[in-house]
Amino acid sequence: MHPRTSGIGVVAVCPFLQPTPSMVLPAEGELEVRIEEESGEVYLNEDGQNIFQLLPGDRVCIRRARRVLCLVTGNGGETYFQVLREKGFTSW
Repeated sequence: MHPRTSGIGVVAVCPFLQPTPSMVLPAEGELEVRIEEESGEVYLNEDGQNIFQLLPGDRVCIRRARRVLCLVTGNGGETYFQVLREKGFTSW
């Protein structure tokens, strides 16, 4: 996502195992995930730091944080697209 995009990115952890498309949702909303029935093991992974097993009846609410987190910065004035190009994410 572009740094000026105000949104919540939903991406698969291992997209090669199940080709689920990524989604960008409005930042003002709230995303609720509910585990309604047992059909296998379900885990919540918080950026690889904390892992929780979810059970039927559990729900997870995701919403925008109050503070902004900057993940990518350019060294010496590089633009967002220059950084992507250098990392091999785009060729244009």
